[in-house]
Amino acid sequence: MSRVLFSNAAFLAGLAALAIPILIHLFLRRRRLRLRFSTLQFFVQQDEKSGRRRKLLNWLLLATRLLLLTLVVAAFARPYLPDSPSSNDARKKQQVVFVLDRSASMLAADGGATRWSKAKDILRQTMGEMGLDDRVALVDCAAPTATLSALVPPPKLRPLIEQLEPGFGAGDLGDGLQAAVKILAAKDLRGQLSIYVISDLQRQSCQKIDSVYVPQNIELKIFSLGQTNTPNVAISDLTLEAGPTPLQATVANFSDQDATETALDWVVDGGTTASVPVVLAAHATTNVTGALPALQSGWHQVEARLPSHDPFSLDDVRYQVLQVPLPLKVLCVEPRQTKHAFEEESFFLLSALQPGRDESNAPPSLFEIEKVFPDALAGKLTGAAQPYQIVLLPALRQLPEGCGQALLDFVRHGGGVLLFVGDGLSATHYNTELAGLLPATMGRIEGESLAFENYWRLHDFDAKSTVFAAFRSPRSGDLTVPEFWRRYALTPGDDAQVLARFRDSSPFLVSRTIGQGRVLMANTSADTSWSDWPKHKTFVPWLHGVCHYLAGDELSLGPRPEPSLVAGASAELELGATNGNQNFRLHPPVGAEYAVKADEQGGIELPLEKPGFYSVLNSAGKTIRLLAVNPPQRESDLAAFTSSEVQAQLVRTQAMPVTGFMAGMLDPVDGGKNLWRVLMLAGALFLVLESVLANRTFA
Repeated sequence: MSRVLFSNAAFLAGLAALAIPILIHLFLRRRRLRLRFSTLQFFVQQDEKSGRRRKLLNWLLLATRLLLLTLVVAAFARPYLPDSPSSNDARKKQQVVFVLDRSASMLAADGGATRWSKAKDILRQTMGEMGLDDRVALVDCAAPTATLSALVPPPKLRPLIEQLEPGFGAGDLGDGLQAAVKILAAKDLRGQLSIYVISDLQRQSCQKIDSVYVPQNIELKIFSLGQTNTPNVAISDLTLEAGPTPLQATVANFSDQDATETALDWVVDGGTTASVPVVLAAHATTNVTGALPALQSGWHQVEARLPSHDPFSLDDVRYQVLQVPLPLKVLCVEPRQTKHAFEEESFFLLSALQPGRDESNAPPSLFEIEKVFPDALAGKLTGAAQPYQIVLLPALRQLPEGCGQALLDFVRHGGGVLLFVGDGLSATHYNTELAGLLPATMGRIEGESLAFENYWRLHDFDAKSTVFAAFRSPRSGDLTVPEFWRRYALTPGDDAQVLARFRDSSPFLVSRTIGQGRVLMANTSADTSWSDWPKHKTFVPWLHGVCHYLAGDELSLGPRPEPSLVAGASAELELGATNGNQNFRLHPPVGAEYAVKADEQGGIELPLEKPGFYSVLNSAGKTIRLLAVNPPQRESDLAAFTSSEVQAQLVRTQAMPVTGFMAGMLDPVDGGKNLWRVLMLAGALFLVLESVLANRTFA
């Protein structure tokens, strides 16, 4: 058994003060007083009992005072129990929390092996050196940080380590350290407390290191797998823009050396379409553009690829998906019967919506157009099947019978009609036969004798409307350039909306909603007889915007890109309430597809672990959504800290207090455990006992 030692043995001289209670006891003894009394036969027996009890209490009081004084003196002498050999063995037991970096940068190769494989080797070797009495825990500091295992014997953790796969998301070493400190502070742990960090110490993942407070009694050991500067050329972004070269890739060089000449390949639906040379100086960035081939309606996969010449190949490819919408079905009325197409009144309309429609090798159009003469219009709209979404109606000199009612019914059921005015049109007939359809009442023709210098121009238009969506950006087209020399005096209806006006505030474009559809009336002709607008480049995007507006769609001048998602996270995919509680299948880039189910609102939460293309299939096996998942951009910068730099950033605090009542009393010291708090607590108890005995003794 260990003997008690004292830190301040000189204070034991205070035990000489034990003579004070003895002297007080002797001098304050109760003295007998003799009194003359007639008889004592009734008091002698009682006095003997009282005297014996009082004598016992006095001795107890003396002993209490002596012990109280002894405890106080001993407490000031700071006694402690030295550790025994058995306790030394117990203190050496290890409580280790492994903080494992499973971010995408750990897939970089160093010396023929990836950093991830080296990290797993370190885990195996370190745990192999531990005993069965040691305890280990595992924290994954990938996004999001997660505690994979609490403190368990090493053999229980080994199967989990063997099953671990590399991650493809971002990492945060600060969050991982915070979780490790929390584990070691959660219990009354004895022995050596340690945190082992296994990471490449990428600077991007160490941004919150200086906000982590690590107690001084926790050993922090770092296994560094990274290098301060690892050469890497990456594709950091891939977007789809409007224009002749819509593909835009950003290539960055994250090293101190110039990148040798390489080439970026554009891959569409698995086939390489073009290769562009790329040369990058150290820490430079460049943009590479590419053109899209003719694409059919549906989903398409686009990749930008670099040859894998550097240690980190994960960011040498970037993914994007796009959807080519089904063409809008347009019924165009042609009032003229001519031999040449350029003489038709609808020539500019057809050329704007479907260029090269008569060429066999023309690319797919956003519009599928059918041309009819006026007398066939009503029959086309009242047939059993109505596949059309939009009707383009140039100025008609005569309205065929039933045409007005057919157009009205078409709009009420969700169709869209674009009306033009022009020569030979009868305003009276239009106002009468199309009364339920027209958004404005037509008056007289204006501008028949207008001089050149007084031609009208557009001035005010609703930029928020889909009709003019193509002109929202600066330098996207000047609508004030076209000249208009004839027009009608229009009076918009109460339920109509004027989307554009001439400079003198007269209405140019008037809209009206009827049932589920819309009607637009343009105060000009469909050809060049009343304006030169069809000859200007702004006419095509304006007409596209009009058609999408009438179809209830947002403007899309080409393929629609889907937002790129980030690997290592999950995404909430909204499929609409019509798909609520429906079963789907998710086909990942690697591995077998598996079942997922939408919630009541049609939402699906998808885990996106690896970069690549993900397909969402319905019960019939048809792809309803295609997703592009890319590695986090910040993982491409492989610049790393050294172990000493990370240690210097850490904030060290005082040792964690050991929890528990007796643990607080027996606080540890070098080589043993203090006892003075226990003695002071015992002294307080004897002080209370002394007060009670003193009151009873002198009562």
